[in-house]
Amino acid sequence: MSYFVLSVIWIFFSDRLLQLVTTDSTLLMEMQTYKGWFFVLVTSILLFLLIEKSTSKVVKSRNKIKKALNEKQVVLSELHHRVKNNLSIICGLIEMQIDELDNRDEARALKSIQYRIYSLADIEELFYQNRDMSSVPFHDFLNHLVISLNEPGGAQFRIKKNISDSFLKIDKAVPFGLMVNEIFSQLRMNGNLEELNYITVSLSQSDSGQVTFEIGFDVVPSTILSQLRGEDQIESILLNLFIDQLHADTEWREQDGISKFSVSFDSSDTYENMSLPEMPLANQISN
Repeated sequence: MSYFVLSVIWIFFSDRLLQLVTTDSTLLMEMQTYKGWFFVLVTSILLFLLIEKSTSKVVKSRNKIKKALNEKQVVLSELHHRVKNNLSIICGLIEMQIDELDNRDEARALKSIQYRIYSLADIEELFYQNRDMSSVPFHDFLNHLVISLNEPGGAQFRIKKNISDSFLKIDKAVPFGLMVNEIFSQLRMNGNLEELNYITVSLSQSDSGQVTFEIGFDVVPSTILSQLRGEDQIESILLNLFIDQLHADTEWREQDGISKFSVSFDSSDTYENMSLPEMPLANQISN
């Protein structure tokens, strides 16, 4: 601002000052030429200094941001590996406990817990690997879950799937992933060991963010439905908790020996708009 004021004063009054210094027209023209070059030189120097100062600030800010991002990446990487290792240790301990159990029901209960931990680990892994860390590629999680259905020595499934790309925020992906896992766990543990089981899986996400998931399976055995729809079953309690958190609309249908479960919710809902359980899960189960 000061330079602008001085420049205006220089332009308007420098010629008058020169006229006071000399009346020789030739000398006056030469002095005006020198005056113009002097003004250009001073202006160029000041602009250079100004640009240099601005550039220096930008470089310092950029280096500071780069350093902060690198530090954040190191912390995030360390956190990811710690979470991954801890979940692996927990699953390993549960597996060791299962191997020592003779009671089939107790082993099944621990196996259910193990599957839930695996689901959390898969979602966390996808969240970490995704470049856009604001969302999780849920279609990758679902594809992995479908593949894991056919375990050696367990029930075998013929799967027809129609899974489209769907990206969810982490606060949506976790309850949705755990909800889907509950259904898949029941299929995995209660599937018919003597015959091939048939299931259909579909997932889609509209441009407006509406997510629709549907799974259909032949009724083998009815234990699957009683576990998922029984009022006093932990699987049913968990399923309903996850549905409430998602603000989802659900529907059970049975036709020609096929049971279908569909769920639909708005993936654009913010975390603040999500409903959470009003009391701890343990209290709900005990009640």
